[in-house]
Amino acid sequence: MAIRPFRKIADIVPYDNYEPDPELAAKDQCNNLCPRPQGGDCPDCAKDGEGNLIPCPECPWEQELRRIGRAPGEPDRPFVPRDFAHIHYCWEPTNLYHIPIYFEDVTLERYGHTRCYLIQPLFSLAKFAVQLGGLPYQMSLYPVWEKQYSLGYYRPGEFVPYKYHQIPLNAKAAVVEAGVISGAYFLFAPGVGP
Repeated sequence: MAIRPFRKIADIVPYDNYEPDPELAAKDQCNNLCPRPQGGDCPDCAKDGEGNLIPCPECPWEQELRRIGRAPGEPDRPFVPRDFAHIHYCWEPTNLYHIPIYFEDVTLERYGHTRCYLIQPLFSLAKFAVQLGGLPYQMSLYPVWEKQYSLGYYRPGEFVPYKYHQIPLNAKAAVVEAGVISGAYFLFAPGVGP
């Protein structure tokens, strides 16, 4: 069996009748639907070589919800859903933006993830030193006039997993960083400059 690479996310159609296998999708695009809708774009199930209809696969068995008796000897009763009206909360993000933050420790300042109290100051100092040295790289990725929004970060109260944030790779930013470092070397190194 040949291993295929993952499909691009743009190639996946976000519908319930989406079938990832193109051969199966050409025959039956409703293969993943259960219960199978009658009519519409869903053809009848496959036919064998003699033209006899093969029955559709059965849907998975669903557990019926019921309320289990709480006291010994109390019979089980059918599940009665709560009679609450549906609440739709329409949230619109604010149009609040800020200029790029070049010296930010996202895990510490936004989410409160700390290390041992003896290691954290050293780690923060090392991160600041790397960010200071990579300031031209960051400024070419995110220019000073660029608007940045706080969308995409976890919201307050959500569970935030521990993550390591990687430096985004960019050829133009790497060239700018190399140019600034070599220019600073030729300007300030003793015996090298003009």
